[in-house]
Amino acid sequence: MTTFPQYCTALCLKALKDGSFHPVCPNAEDHKRSKFTLEAVIGDVLESVRNLHVKVVGGGNSAKCVAVRSDSYGHGLVVKLYNEETEQYLYERELEVYHHLSELQGVYVPVILGAVDAPMGSYSRMIIMSYGGVPLHHCTPNDELIDELAKAAIAICAHGIFLDDNSTDNLLVNDNKVAVIDFESAFIVEPPSPAALERYKAEIEGVAEKVRISGNLRALLP
Repeated sequence: MTTFPQYCTALCLKALKDGSFHPVCPNAEDHKRSKFTLEAVIGDVLESVRNLHVKVVGGGNSAKCVAVRSDSYGHGLVVKLYNEETEQYLYERELEVYHHLSELQGVYVPVILGAVDAPMGSYSRMIIMSYGGVPLHHCTPNDELIDELAKAAIAICAHGIFLDDNSTDNLLVNDNKVAVIDFESAFIVEPPSPAALERYKAEIEGVAEKVRISGNLRALLP
């Protein structure tokens, strides 16, 4: 019976891409017991998905997110499963945006370990990624979280990403760290000029000050 350990940290999964692991991970002792590669872990995760050894942790009409444990190597992560009827371009757009935001993976977006285009029951495509946290609307406003939200909004803008859907369900928080997800309807545009980015930064910082008073975290969605 599959158990679901604590999720691996973003640093651990970034190290996994290099065939290693980060020592500051709740599952580090499990990782030490087996020699592994990124491909081996992904294969193990796919086997868990095929056998339905997963736990649903979120999702909407087009996809759902499940917690998965790599039984052989101890990695705890998230797999986004796309329904068969979901348009291919939505899946491809999300992958394109995550690739575009590669510098922000593990900072303001999840670490993407890989993607698979293969039928698995009622699901045909999936993205394997790090855990981002709980939706923003479950969080209590505090100065550190407000600062992180402002930084995330500025960083996403600086990379030329426009979010057409900025629901609080698409902004996750884990220990006051922010992860933006669900980029199926996002647009990649020309990054703003340095002057325009400075104006946007000043605008966001002004909004952040108002949020400290109002407690309305939604106002800072990127």
